[in-house]
Amino acid sequence: MLCIDRLRLHLPAGYQDRAPLIARQVAAELSQLSWEKSIRRERLTVPALNIMPGWSDQQIAQHIAAAVHRQVNLTQR
Repeated sequence: MLCIDRLRLHLPAGYQDRAPLIARQVAAELSQLSWEKSIRRERLTVPALNIMPGWSDQQIAQHIAAAVHRQVNLTQR
């Protein structure tokens, strides 16, 4: 299970109006992923991601969620 108290996204210029929907979609994507075990982190930082021009909010959310999942799995080891 993953519980996020606060999610802060830094998106490219021009994406600020899309941020609320992208954040909700990131949460939805993360809820669909499998988590190995319960883990508590005060903070998790994901390296900068390349967002391609023309990507939908859903594609961006999937990309971010996959990066969060990878980072959580790396910190569990």
